[in-house]
Amino acid sequence: MDVIKRLKVTIVGCTDYDNYPGWVRCCFYDIYNNLHFIEEKIPVITELDLNKDSEYPQISDIPCEVINWENDIVTVDISTPFGIEDENGETIFMVYARQIE
Repeated sequence: MDVIKRLKVTIVGCTDYDNYPGWVRCCFYDIYNNLHFIEEKIPVITELDLNKDSEYPQISDIPCEVINWENDIVTVDISTPFGIEDENGETIFMVYARQIE
């Protein structure tokens, strides 16, 4: 299938604002109700100008490659195109179609 879409995530806070361009921590649930956390550079996660005084949580999305789409279940690879992975090093997830933009 190889289609680039966006996976909805929730930005839960900052992890580093002292080093440009800054890093945030965000999360999402897969279809098994497992919570996955991602730490990534602010410009990859959002166009918002976030800083340590910003209010959290913030809704955003990350780019992902759609590997398979069957009914309401979508298999995505978050490593494409920016090499994003969750805190456990995982990159492929099954999520609900409503989580994809």
